[in-house]
Amino acid sequence: GWSQNLVARGCTQVFAVDPAVLTIDPPLPETRLRHVVMLIQDAVPMLLAEGRAASLSVYVCDMVYQPHTCPIAILESCLALLAPRALCIVTLKALGNSFAAVEAAVAPKVEAFRRLCPDAQVMHLMANRERERTLIGRLA
Repeated sequence: GWSQNLVARGCTQVFAVDPAVLTIDPPLPETRLRHVVMLIQDAVPMLLAEGRAASLSVYVCDMVYQPHTCPIAILESCLALLAPRALCIVTLKALGNSFAAVEAAVAPKVEAFRRLCPDAQVMHLMANRERERTLIGRLA
């Protein structure tokens, strides 16, 4: 997944925030990958208390979220951790049952994402399922 790919591509420190078991095969050096076993709303204050404010240069959210949860709001809750011009990648999942429904569900989320990352692009990555889209942009 994303954590393994970020480490493989040279990130010096990756925080994988996930309350579930993280399976990486082959295993990666613990010095570069830290599995934070908790929900993001609990991890943000902990990382800030560790002195991580404005220090993270890449943010990736590929979580499965509940319908009432907005992945852009989750990104907003993490802004204090992100460095200026941080790269932000957010996957939107299970957006509708038809192409039109997916497009209608994506539009307001893209608008909200572009308020944070004006250069945002909407992509359907090869790894995305049919009803998923990935937003990529840099913080303003």
